[in-house]
Order: sequence, then C-alpha cells, then structure tokens
Amino acid sequence: MKWNAARGYDLLLILALQLVIPSVGVGFWIMMGGNEAHLEAYAYILSPPLSLLIILLVLALRGHMGDLADFFRPLPSFKKLLLWGGGGAFLVLVAGEGTAYALSRWIPLQENNPLVTDPGAFTQPMIVALFLSAGLMAPLGEELLYRGLLLDFLRPWGTWGAAFLSSVAFAFAHGLWTLFLPLLAIGLILAFLRLRGGTLWFSITAHALFNLASLSLALMPS
Repeated sequence: MKWNAARGYDLLLILALQLVIPSVGVGFWIMMGGNEAHLEAYAYILSPPLSLLIILLVLALRGHMGDLADFFRPLPSFKKLLLWGGGGAFLVLVAGEGTAYALSRWIPLQENNPLVTDPGAFTQPMIVALFLSAGLMAPLGEELLYRGLLLDFLRPWGTWGAAFLSSVAFAFAHGLWTLFLPLLAIGLILAFLRLRGGTLWFSITAHALFNLASLSLALMPS
C-alpha cells in the first residue's frame, strides 16, 4: 500500500493521540475504582487496546479502513507463518536480550514489566487481561502502526531508511531510555520480517510470541 503524503495527516493524528494513551488508561482505572497504588500496572493493561482503538477510529473516521487489508496480504500458509514468525521471535529474543545483557555491564537497565515491578497489582483475572493486552493486542497495534502505517509512509525516502526510522520511533515510544538500543534491535528485526514477507503477519506473530514468552518468564518463580 502506498501511504502517501496526504494520508500523513492520519499518521500524525494517530501518533499525537498515542502520547495521551497512558494518561487515559490511568484515568479509566481511577474512575472504575482501581487502586491508585497500582496505576502503572493498570495503564500497562489498558494502553494496548486503547492504542489499537485509536488507530482504527482515526482510519475509520478518515475513510481509510479499507486500506488496512493491504497490510495483511498475502495470507501466508500456517507452515510459513510458523517458520518466519517463530524464527523471527527467536531472533528478536537473541537480539533484544543480547543487547540488553551487553548494556547491563555498564548501565543499570529499566524494568518495564509490571509483573516484576508491581506484582501486587495482579489478581488472576488481571494476569489473564495482561496476557491478552500486552501479549496479543500490543503486537497487533504496534505492528500496524510502526511496521505498517509509519514504515510505508517513510518508504519513498528509501526502504531500509524507513525501516530504521520506524524502528527508532518504536524504541522511543516505549519511554525506556536505557533500553533504547535493545528496542531498536527488536524493531529492525520486525521491520525485516515485514519487508521480507510483504505482510504484517510475520512481524505480528514474532512480536506476539516474544511478548507472551517474556510475560510467561516473568511469572516463573525465581
């Protein structure tokens, strides 16, 4: 799909609205009577579905929802999806964790998993909600935004330059400055999967498998 300059307004609006997502998530939990001591964990659960909802709402209101189908064509076979998605998840794990390990020898790294930083916030239903949100909705929304809309918008300036810049935006969006390089490495691999496969299915699958594995490891007793 050619995400041309005219549609760049949609992208700017989506990116601007993404900045207020955590605050909106916190606000929802306060209105719902959530414990204010665990606001970060609540926002972590609500941010991915709210982010995805914003993307879909903006595109629907601007009359561009039909264009999204182009990101999901061609539909790969299950075998190919498993091969590229699973292999991509392994590469993401090696690149992300390897870079983080190397950096940890010089600087303390920020932990962004609320199961580690705020385990008291999670009841069993909340853990299920976290897996659905961070494990499934976050990969779908982030891949659609960074490896879909943003990457395609930047492609007229060069495919691999677009992959790099969209990965930089992906890394910055997480707000974890000491993890910028690991997130950049992850973003570049996911961009490669999207460009190599010509569809978002591979990067979404790899991203989801990586997130689900990270959450599962965080739940394991130390």
